[in-house]
Amino acid sequence: MSLIHCPVCGHAAAQFDPVGVQRPRHNAKCPACGAYERHRLVWWYLCEQGLVADGMRVLDVAPMPAMARALQRGFDLQYVSIDSGPRPAGARMDLERLAFGQAVFDGIVCMHVLEHVDDDRKALRELARVLRPGAWAVLMVPINERMPHTDEDPSVTDPAERERRFGQSDHVRLYGADYLQRCSDAGFRMQVIDMHAQPDIVARFALLEGEKLFIGWRK
Repeated sequence: MSLIHCPVCGHAAAQFDPVGVQRPRHNAKCPACGAYERHRLVWWYLCEQGLVADGMRVLDVAPMPAMARALQRGFDLQYVSIDSGPRPAGARMDLERLAFGQAVFDGIVCMHVLEHVDDDRKALRELARVLRPGAWAVLMVPINERMPHTDEDPSVTDPAERERRFGQSDHVRLYGADYLQRCSDAGFRMQVIDMHAQPDIVARFALLEGEKLFIGWRK
């Protein structure tokens, strides 16, 4: 039996923990560090491409414990973390109004955050503003690329209706194929890594089949 490997912590096992009740995802969560599929995908890619190195200043938005630990333990970084809510982070900060100067970060990790933000276009501009030219940002969001346009409506506040329409009760939009243009308008040159082309990596790390990784490079 082949083992599943977690690139975030190095743990290997025949099975990872399932997540979800109505539509469970098997092998979703690493039992050792708690990394989910998207965390394993992002960490594998960052390390595979050598995008993180000692001495970099990296901003982690709404940090997840597994990724936060990996970033801080794996490299000698100037690590900065922020969150607008109760999640543990170095500072409380509104993503639409970042209290940083221009071009001060070498990398940004922002995973499944923008779908919670009222003005995501402003948040994207702020992320681009604080990133130095040529630097990278992980800009992962829930997306349905079969939809040509992002579905959003500020008047929808009912949690049940948000879950039905946007996929989760605290989401304010579901991104469509125009997501890349939104990022480009904010100042990013977008790179999309389609994991359909790497089934061996998907199997080894128990990633979501067909998931795409969105990397924004500051123009």
